[in-house]
Amino acid sequence: MKAPLPTREQVLATGTKIEFIVCPLCSKNRKLTRYKGEQVRFDSYDFDRPIIQIRYGGGRGSGFWMNEAESLTIQQIIDDPTYEDILNQIREQCTLILERTRKG
Repeated sequence: MKAPLPTREQVLATGTKIEFIVCPLCSKNRKLTRYKGEQVRFDSYDFDRPIIQIRYGGGRGSGFWMNEAESLTIQQIIDDPTYEDILNQIREQCTLILERTRKG
């Protein structure tokens, strides 16, 4: 018979502390300090990299492979009505982030 899992209170009292950061744009969370001691960065996005990525999966364990020819950069979707809603969400959230992170 397996031992019962520790409770939330037990883990908070005796567990290993790990600092996470939540992306204010997408709410994905990840460790603030990466395995090599480097901090997570939010200033390194390559705007030539596709933001809409078309990926194909080959089944369990094969991963998902991006088809670069079908994928699209921000510049390629700016005037495409298909992506108007998501672009508006990005714009609005970026505006809120800027407003709430200003000092004074």
